[in-house]
Amino acid sequence: MGGHGGLNILPHKSWNVYGAKQRARVERDEALAREIAEEELRERENDARSARWKALGVREAEERAISGRASTVGGEHVNLFAREEMAAKHGGGRDAKRDARERDAEQSGTRFGGRTNASAPWYARTIGDEEEVNPRSTLPSRVRAEREDDEALRRLTSGRASKRAREADAKDERERRREKKRRSEKGVKSSKRESSKSEMERLRRERLEREKKETERERELLNAHGAVDAGRRRTAL
Repeated sequence: MGGHGGLNILPHKSWNVYGAKQRARVERDEALAREIAEEELRERENDARSARWKALGVREAEERAISGRASTVGGEHVNLFAREEMAAKHGGGRDAKRDARERDAEQSGTRFGGRTNASAPWYARTIGDEEEVNPRSTLPSRVRAEREDDEALRRLTSGRASKRAREADAKDERERRREKKRRSEKGVKSSKRESSKSEMERLRRERLEREKKETERERELLNAHGAVDAGRRRTAL
């Protein structure tokens, strides 16, 4: 048993830095700081990935421009897709268009890094062919889709971090409200004690006033009896 009558009240104080609430608050702040740091790291990685995709798109565009210039000989444009245009113009059917796409793939299969699944050019397509076009088959579409995926992932992770931050803020707000309520209740109790003390003072003053009046009345009665006795003695003489 220690001093102060054997009571150890330090752990129960709200300002005790080693209290359970203080330790829980420190752990919560550290966890939130780690989450924010991880989120920033993910954002930097996503930005770096987007920059790499952008650089790749620029490089592919330059290669296409060089290939387009190389296809012009002596100032005269060489049409590499004459067969496809003829097939589409004369309505050769889906088989003819498929054969045209295969021939185009054989001729320009290595144009973009060795890909052999190139589709027919846009001017040789029909409405039915548009349904078979994969938005990720060409480089700009693929880059755009990758960027959209990265942006969706960034929004998702950012939303989760924001949700965790909002939950932490809500928890802190609840703690502040409880503390405010506790202080308010403490103030009410204090005001009740003050009012009780004032009531006791009022009753004490009233009691003293009554005692004073009773003492004065007794004195008046004694004076009256003394006067009567004195009159009787004078009458007897």
